Amino acid sequence: MNRNKQPVVRVYARVATREQITGPNRFDIHRETVARVRAEFPPGTRVELVKMDDLQAPPIGTKGTVLYVDDIASLCMRWDNGSSLHVAYGEDVVRKIGGTEE
Repeated sequence: MNRNKQPVVRVYARVATREQITGPNRFDIHRETVARVRAEFPPGTRVELVKMDDLQAPPIGTKGTVLYVDDIASLCMRWDNGSSLHVAYGEDVVRKIGGTEE
């Protein structure tokens, strides 16, 4: 055994597949869905809460402003009552109540 030889280190490049690039993220939300939600609810969009199954949810009917849409299509909110609880895509329900807040 030759002790002067260094061990062989192999480096493999991992190539992303098309599905990994355009497919679902770790929460099974497709990028196309995120893009559609971002187009439908741009920052400043005013909404009213219809349904949210969360113990800390604002009361039904609370109005708020969309700050942005995150990478899993949740609406990041500034509710008029001071809450900032996100609207979870596919779980919670809001309706638009006008244009955007300037």
